[in-house]
Amino acid sequence: TQSEIIKPVVLNQWQIITFDFATDPYINLNSTSGNPILRTDFSRVVIQINGENNNSNVLAFIDDFLYEPDSSSSSSPFTNLVWSDEFDGNGAVNTSNWFYQTQLPNGSGWYNGELQHYTNNVSNSFRSNGVLNIVAKKETFTDQGQTKQFTSARLNSKFAFKYGRVEVRAKLPTGAGTWPAIWMLGKNINEPGGYWAPTNGTTNWPACGEIDIMEHWGTNQNVISSAIHFPINGNLNVGQYVTNAQYKAGVSSDFHIYAVEWTEQKVVFSVDGINHLTYNPSVKNQYTWPFDAEQYILLNVAIEPSVSNSFVQSAMEVDYVRVYQKNCSPTTSTSAMSSCGNYNWNGNTYSTSGTYTWTGKNVAGCDSVATLNLTVKATSSSTTNLSINASALPYSWNGLAFTAAGTQTAHLTNSVGCDSAATLNLTVYNCNTTSSTTNLTICSNQLPYQWNGLTFTAAGSQTKHLTNALGCDSAVTLNLSILSSLPNITGVPSVCRGLQTALSNSLSGGVWSTSSTSLASVNPTTGLVTGVYQGTATIYYKLLTNGCNLSKAYTLIVKAIPATPAIGYAPGTPDPQYGAPAGSYCANKIFTVIGNPVGGVWSSTGVVTVNAITGLVNTGSVAGAGSVIYTYTNANGCSNSKSLTSTVAICTGHKETNNNMQVASSNDFTIYPNPAKSFVNFQVDKLIGSGSIVITDIYGKQVKKQALSMGNNTVDIANLAKGFYLISVITNEGKATKKLIVE
Repeated sequence: TQSEIIKPVVLNQWQIITFDFATDPYINLNSTSGNPILRTDFSRVVIQINGENNNSNVLAFIDDFLYEPDSSSSSSPFTNLVWSDEFDGNGAVNTSNWFYQTQLPNGSGWYNGELQHYTNNVSNSFRSNGVLNIVAKKETFTDQGQTKQFTSARLNSKFAFKYGRVEVRAKLPTGAGTWPAIWMLGKNINEPGGYWAPTNGTTNWPACGEIDIMEHWGTNQNVISSAIHFPINGNLNVGQYVTNAQYKAGVSSDFHIYAVEWTEQKVVFSVDGINHLTYNPSVKNQYTWPFDAEQYILLNVAIEPSVSNSFVQSAMEVDYVRVYQKNCSPTTSTSAMSSCGNYNWNGNTYSTSGTYTWTGKNVAGCDSVATLNLTVKATSSSTTNLSINASALPYSWNGLAFTAAGTQTAHLTNSVGCDSAATLNLTVYNCNTTSSTTNLTICSNQLPYQWNGLTFTAAGSQTKHLTNALGCDSAVTLNLSILSSLPNITGVPSVCRGLQTALSNSLSGGVWSTSSTSLASVNPTTGLVTGVYQGTATIYYKLLTNGCNLSKAYTLIVKAIPATPAIGYAPGTPDPQYGAPAGSYCANKIFTVIGNPVGGVWSSTGVVTVNAITGLVNTGSVAGAGSVIYTYTNANGCSNSKSLTSTVAICTGHKETNNNMQVASSNDFTIYPNPAKSFVNFQVDKLIGSGSIVITDIYGKQVKKQALSMGNNTVDIANLAKGFYLISVITNEGKATKKLIVE
């Protein structure tokens, strides 16, 4: 954040104003920031000249601007540009400055398991609009008898030097597995395929010394590493190194300056002027300090084995490479500036954004080429419409005073630091007061209750005076009622099992539930209860809306229903189906039916009629469908019914008889299981008079007999031997026989 030093200015005269960041009082925008003389994060100096109220227009003239560094601080001794490549123009790399190193040093590949071939192809290294591009690509390429899936470029400078400052302005590639490097090796290295090896290669690595100005790994984006390599003590063929790194945002989206300063005593690494590694061994010998001979510069992008499968290509872009040594030499500089409107620079006026160049002498008297990247920002304007009440006059807005309705414009500074014309159209009106009343009921658990800044601790009425949309008084009143419990649930006290009854509460919006789900079910919205099983069920009605949490319980008895009754013919009743088609009754038949248990009520449907009390049935004279229904109600008042359904037919003949006894077909009853082991069952739905069950063997000998009853009949056959038997049902009206197999 910024630090400010404020100095007074005398009007209408030339004067010298000095800002001494070492001794002058200063103001830090961030109170936790340190003394400005000790900080390293400043990017520019801004001179701002203000009027007394910060709003007046000020015209100021600045004749000279002189910067004097702190005499105690160190500065680079290397100011003479002795070698550089600015990569101007387009096309192939300038081979007067650079050598393509493509030979595989071990015959099959590069060090560290790298995957690429280095080529001299223009697609891997070229100049474009004044920038060198070293492009690592995913492509199949065969060279020196080896096929690899990636290509790139490795450039050796044809310039070597001893001591100085190297600056490289570069933008780095992206992608996991990319490994760009800006570095130096001793000119005496004997590495196969290197530019200097044929003429100067006398020394193995690391005895030649290696200075890594910048290394970057795509797996660790925005972290810049530097290192220095030298032999371990006592063995010139085994290396060790010292390294450090710094975080730098935007290394792959912006250009940054990667520099090393190499003197007789130390090597210092930096990014954008911020140092992060200094190597200065106390003992300097062939092991700790092989950095007393000439070195040359290398630029390359390697591909690691960890490269991402999605990688296609990425480039390291180099704006320039510069080497400085002592004594005077021409210099270049590039700066960026933003301006509101026209901008004056080195005696010229510029009104549009662009890149401008100035050639002259620097402060040391050497040739200097300065480049300005200028951004011209625009002014802005805005208009606001506002209505206020006359009682708010006079009204202040952005330093303007309104005593009546009207339009005024204030000149401010917009978001890009340029003039902003802000206009206010002010409308003034007279007030009309309003009032309103609200009736509200809440539950007691919501107390105390807040409303428009009022607090209710009990039921009552309170009024609050507010400001309405027009800025006028608005009286709002709340009549508050308190609900401490729910009204009682209304409904019948009991319900028969299987039937439904509706419960209700005078307060709507609640939810119905029950804790007795095995006895009853309830619709949560309507309160309709269905009896599930006999017992005492508890039904709840809960009101949870508007923050309430009130509940009311209701006890409902679920009563048992009687078992399904049975229907039979009265004893001695001739078969009413005699002479009728199977399953039917003849017309004009009159007979009596009985129900079990007794005490029920008879009813009928269709063409059949029945006496409700006596059960006397008349099939009538018309053919058609009909039924006789017996309904029995138990002591709980719950009922169950049984129906005898058939068809009435006009009969014209009679069934065959034997000795005045009806001979029923074998389809009149069904036994199960069959074959059987221990018992057999069959169902009798109607019984005329009495009857018996008889089992005989195949010789006609009776082996089992028991009485016949209406409903389910079970016959124990556990004592019968395995074999075939005949089982007969004999009644006063006839006999039916079926075959039985005993296993």
